[in-house]
Amino acid sequence: MTMIKLNPKKKIVIDCCLISNDMRGMGIYLKKILYGINDVHDSDILLLTNSRKGLSILKKNFKSNKNITVKYIGMPQPILEQIYIPLICLIKNIDFLISSGDSGSILKTSKKSILIIHDVLYMKTDKNKITGNTLRRKFGRFYRKIVVSIASKKADLIITVSNFAKKDIIKELSVNEKIINIIPNGVDTSLEIDSQGLLEKNRRILIVSGSDKQKNLRPILQKLVNNKMLCASFDAIDVVGVKDANELNMKSYSFINFYGFIQHHQIINLYKQSSHFLIPSLYESFGIPAIEALMAGCKVFSSNTGALCEVLADRGIFFNPYDNDSINSMIENIVKSETISEEEYKKNLYQASKYLWSNSALKFTNLLNEIK
Repeated sequence: MTMIKLNPKKKIVIDCCLISNDMRGMGIYLKKILYGINDVHDSDILLLTNSRKGLSILKKNFKSNKNITVKYIGMPQPILEQIYIPLICLIKNIDFLISSGDSGSILKTSKKSILIIHDVLYMKTDKNKITGNTLRRKFGRFYRKIVVSIASKKADLIITVSNFAKKDIIKELSVNEKIINIIPNGVDTSLEIDSQGLLEKNRRILIVSGSDKQKNLRPILQKLVNNKMLCASFDAIDVVGVKDANELNMKSYSFINFYGFIQHHQIINLYKQSSHFLIPSLYESFGIPAIEALMAGCKVFSSNTGALCEVLADRGIFFNPYDNDSINSMIENIVKSETISEEEYKKNLYQASKYLWSNSALKFTNLLNEIK
């Protein structure tokens, strides 16, 4: 009698510490593509987090899948990443370790190491772009610079979000381009609006950003608010991701509303209400808000740096954030421009629909199913 040898299940560990109630771009990315693990074949998957809020989100999302275990570990990220996770991989003979926070273990104790690297801005020496505005952010960038320099050399696979990010990773980390896979950021179709929604848009400028220097927010806001024609032409500028003017070391203006961190459904409402959207960053490895603004029917003005030209293609109105004439021309263009037409919106939708979260989750599923 011939015995049939069954293939053992793959054992996968995924670092999910970035997922929480107040997560930003990298956490949102991980949460969205993680839906794909429900369709990963013949695998036992362990999701690790040091966030109580993240634990609740993960348990809710995967409670019906018996092959997925969620575990809370109350440790600081560096200790969890450099000590606990390598030990777990060694003891449990883990096949794949997926490190998802632009960092990873410097010890390779799993059979294969997979890094998710959104960008390598922290590897650059231009202080005007990368200086953090808090001690915690400065330490985080220093930590990632050391860790990723080592971990990337041991990685079997790197996942990133755009062709621009891929080229930058190759340049800064000197890794083989063959190990880099692109799974882009995405957008939800819940941002779509109808014809009536286009007509009801308020004449407002929306900016979804942050206070780090590479976001280039303070100098652009100052130029916008100093332009009398713009202030007369628009109802307000709404800024999401910055709590107040003090965070940017600028004085307050009644024309600028700061929202700080708000829930995504609240941001969606702002997108749908706003006629114009501006993203002035000096560096973006993708630029999720720009695609969300397209889907929500905003006229999108964008810097021509990083991945933004790649992602927006011909649906963005671009300017050079290092050139005053280009910035002034952009502001004049905003003043003169109207809400987009239905025909323009169809083109916006076509471009934004290339980056649906469902497609990114499917790419993640296929990648994990195919890797040996």
